[in-house]
Amino acid sequence: MYNQQIQELLSLLRELAVPTVTDVFQAVAACLTALLAAVALWIGWRQLRDYRATSMAQVRPYVLVDFVIVGAFYAIEITNSGRLPATDISFEFHPPVTADAPFSAFLESRMRRGAAITSMAPGRKIQWMVGDLNSALARGSAASEIHVVELKYFGDVGKRNLSPFVERQYLDLGQYAGTAVPRGEVTDLTASIAALTRRIDGTRGAFRQ
Repeated sequence: MYNQQIQELLSLLRELAVPTVTDVFQAVAACLTALLAAVALWIGWRQLRDYRATSMAQVRPYVLVDFVIVGAFYAIEITNSGRLPATDISFEFHPPVTADAPFSAFLESRMRRGAAITSMAPGRKIQWMVGDLNSALARGSAASEIHVVELKYFGDVGKRNLSPFVERQYLDLGQYAGTAVPRGEVTDLTASIAALTRRIDGTRGAFRQ
C-alpha cells in the first residue's frame, strides 16, 4: 500500500518537474514562429493596401482647372486628365471670377448650377471665355489676386454611390501679364488675312479667265 502511494507521489513530482532546456528552446521557437508569421501577415496586408491605392490612383479621373490665354482674351479651362470619366463636376472660385459683358451671363449661369459640368470623358477639355486679359490686369486687383478653386467631382456613372473627389487648386492670373496679344494687333492681323485671302481669290479668277 505504501509503495503504491510512493509511486503515485513520484509520478506527480515528475509531472510538476521544472522543464528541461529542450522544452524551453521548443517553446521559444514556437513563439518566434508565431511572431514571424504575424509580421509576414502584416507586411502582406500593407502591400495589398498600397497596391489597391496605387491601382485606384491610376484609373481615377483627374479634373484640373486653370486659366489659359486665347489671343487677347483669357478663359477658364477644365480638363479631365485621368483615365475614367468625371461626373457631376462643380467648383467655386474665391474670390469669384468676373467675366466681361459678352461672356458674363453664360459664366454666371454655370457657376450657379449645382453641377457645372455633367460629364467629361478622359482627355476632354472645355474652355469658358472670361474676357480681355489686358483689361483685367489693368484693373489692378485681378493682377494680384490668387483664386482658390474648390473642386468636387465623382468617378464614372457606375460609381455615383462612392464619395466625391474634393480638391483645392490655386490660380494666379497675374503670371500671364504680357502674354496676351493686344486687341489692336489681333484686329490688324485679321484684316491682313482677309485682304490676303481676297487677293488670292482674285488671282485665281484671273487665271480662270
